[in-house]
Amino acid sequence: MLFFYHTHFYLQALIPFGVFLYICWILCGRRFSKPAFWLWQGGTLAGVLLLQAFLILSGQDDMLILNLLPITAYLPMIVSLHFCSSASFFQTCPVWMIGALSAFSLRFFRKFLELQYGGSQWMITGVLFAAAVLLGGLVFVFLRRPFQDFAKGRTGAWFPFVFPMIMVFVLFSYFGNSTASSILLILILLTALSMLLVLSRQIVLQVSVQKSRQMECQVKKQLESQRKEYEAIQEKMAQGRIYRHDMRHHLAVLDGLLNQNDGEEAKRYIQSLVGKLNGLEAEIWCQNTAVNAALSYYIGHAREQGCHVLVEANIPAEISFDEADICMIFANALENAVLACQAVSEPKRRIQLHADYNVRERLVLSMSNPCEKPVKIGEDGFPVTPPRKGHGIGLHSIEAMTKKYNGLFQCQSEGGQFILKVVLFGEAAKEETERTERHVKETPAKRVLFGLGALFLGFFVLNCMPSVTGLMEQIPVLGGVIQAADLRTYGFTWGSTEISWPDPGGANQDNEEWNALAEEFLDQMQEEFLRAVMRKYDGYVGMDSDYTVVRDDETLCITHFYATVNMGGSADYSRYIVLDKQRGQVLLLSDLFRPDSDYIDVVSREILRQMEEQVEAGTGRYYISGQGWLEEDCFHTVDSNQNFYIDETGSLVIVFDEYQVAPGSMGMPEFVIPTKILDGLLAEPSLLR
Repeated sequence: MLFFYHTHFYLQALIPFGVFLYICWILCGRRFSKPAFWLWQGGTLAGVLLLQAFLILSGQDDMLILNLLPITAYLPMIVSLHFCSSASFFQTCPVWMIGALSAFSLRFFRKFLELQYGGSQWMITGVLFAAAVLLGGLVFVFLRRPFQDFAKGRTGAWFPFVFPMIMVFVLFSYFGNSTASSILLILILLTALSMLLVLSRQIVLQVSVQKSRQMECQVKKQLESQRKEYEAIQEKMAQGRIYRHDMRHHLAVLDGLLNQNDGEEAKRYIQSLVGKLNGLEAEIWCQNTAVNAALSYYIGHAREQGCHVLVEANIPAEISFDEADICMIFANALENAVLACQAVSEPKRRIQLHADYNVRERLVLSMSNPCEKPVKIGEDGFPVTPPRKGHGIGLHSIEAMTKKYNGLFQCQSEGGQFILKVVLFGEAAKEETERTERHVKETPAKRVLFGLGALFLGFFVLNCMPSVTGLMEQIPVLGGVIQAADLRTYGFTWGSTEISWPDPGGANQDNEEWNALAEEFLDQMQEEFLRAVMRKYDGYVGMDSDYTVVRDDETLCITHFYATVNMGGSADYSRYIVLDKQRGQVLLLSDLFRPDSDYIDVVSREILRQMEEQVEAGTGRYYISGQGWLEEDCFHTVDSNQNFYIDETGSLVIVFDEYQVAPGSMGMPEFVIPTKILDGLLAEPSLLR
């Protein structure tokens, strides 16, 4: 039975993690080739699984392992995802946030099932797995393609999408540590699913708007090029009519020249007429009418900008591609080339275009233009240039058309030339292909953004996941930094997990020894709190701490620090700090007695006597021998650092923490030690009377 319990225990934790990974992988754009991407992701996942296996086999507590999943499983995969993603840092954040949102949804669903059907682990695991498959399938069908298109088409303004996701992520993390309630869990689960639905719908609508705008832009460009070509043809036809009308005059001139036997002049006149007639003919770049119109318009525009254009285009009248798509590719490519040429001197403005359509329905386009400075190609395959409004849209539009026809898209920069290569495959030549792998280092700006994101994530982990922080604070050197960044050092509330304690300086003590002991007690209480949190999956742990001044006169100042840790049951702790004002010294129990005295034995025997007396009278229960308790748990003796105080009557009071010498029902037992049994043992002058 224990084996099956552990099996379901870990399966129910791994199912949300599996959905998280699946969603991240299907939404993420790959920076490298498919084999390299999966090799890196698989290696990271293998490392995560080996770490979990090590924690399990080393005998670590199950709850501790689950509480560490954000730092031992989710965080490494998030870092690996950012490294392998072809998108920017802020474009990648929504990927793992959607995955985390889905994992949270399954986590809330599991908690709801546990409340309703806590005894049937087989049923809970099965239903949770079915829900995970359904959720992953819905994301794949309705969100994968729109999200990828949205990420590629959207060049900025990611903050309105990232910020709400961060807020939802933090909100669900908060409720994940709240007291379980069926109604609350149902409401949160519906909220999470609604967020996924709204986000999916919003992205789909944005993609639809983007495609409509791109299509509108393409249609405008095509219509404009065709209009210009039509006007040019109309103008040339009008000039042709004029020349035909004037042809009799030209013939009369030639007749006169020939009658004068001036053959050379007649020859020159004929050549002039031929040149003018050639100018009336429309330029034919290829046999396809629509593509020819687009080429004529943009080549004419390039010539107006002082560009020399060399064209070799073999495109037949009938092609298997949508002519509007091909015109859009040529238009965007030529427009970008003309813009690039404007940055160089006019003699260098030279554009070369080669296009070929073969019988296998494959269209190959290659275009080169000079560039003033070397162009750096980014990890996404596009030129890295300063962000400008509308800049880069043309190349993204060309890439989108390339994907539509399962083709290849590549940008190169070499020898002072920027080269664009595009290959499209028609239905007859359709085949699977991958982009060329690109290894490009991260830009400084991206490294800064990644650092800021890591800082936010680290701050969130420190202050919103107490169990993880508790483990990290045990690391040498790093532990001090973690504590400094941990807001819980002064008080913290997250869901039903809550910790608070006072500022020791409020007691207005200038004694360094007193302050050190106060800080020591608060540090111990923090460790107790974190120990409780790490053993309590999903939180539900609280701690209250405060202090009171029980005595403050000319001789002594006694401060009582106390704390209560709640986690279903409760445990009380206390520390009395006794300050001798006359000597400016914090007193230990040993300071009240002569160094050579046997005070420990005397005090211990008196405490044991009082315990036995209360047990016999039925007024108390203590861990003493002969009462059925384990011998190692029984009280035997106090020590020189025993918690104590001196009451208003001048009597010594020994104090024990809850569960230290008695069951929790006895609270924190106190034993008043009669001063008379301490005669001959006390130091002089004595503070006891």
